[in-house]
Parts: sequence; structure tokens; C-alpha cells
Amino acid sequence: MQVFLFVPWPAPENQAKSKGWTWALCCAITSRIMTKLDKKLLEILVCPATKGPLRYDEDAQELISVQAKLAYPIRDGIPIMLKEEARPID
Repeated sequence: MQVFLFVPWPAPENQAKSKGWTWALCCAITSRIMTKLDKKLLEILVCPATKGPLRYDEDAQELISVQAKLAYPIRDGIPIMLKEEARPID
């Protein structure tokens, strides 16, 4: 079983939001920062609206819920699983 934590991480220069720091997803066991969406994490995450499965769009950096017709953004390697942040899709 893998456990993931959100940890403070230096932000890229062009995305420094709060004094040069942002949040990164980190594996609690290996302390590895997630730069791409981990397959194990994708198996755990579900759509907040439908509790259904999500499809990872690596090019767009989004998690797609076909059932809800929403695309959840991934920013700095962190899935933003808020309906208010999701983009409607057709």
C-alpha cells in the first residue's frame, strides 16, 4: 500500500505563488516527489461528483471523468479534485 502526502516544494520560477514555494505530492514511504501521475494514485482517485473512475490525459495534464463530463486539472503534479476547478467537457 502506498501513502501520499502533500509537502512544501520549491516552485518553478515562472509559477512561484507563495514566496517561491508550492505543494508537491510525495510518496510517504520512498519520499519520492511525484512528477508524473503515478498509476497507483490513479487507481485510488475517483471523481468527487460521481465517485466513478478517472482517465488520465497526460498531454493536457487533466483527469477526465466521462460520467460527470468534467476535466480536473493537474498542477505541479498535484490533481486538483475540486468540482469548482474542473473544466466542463463535451
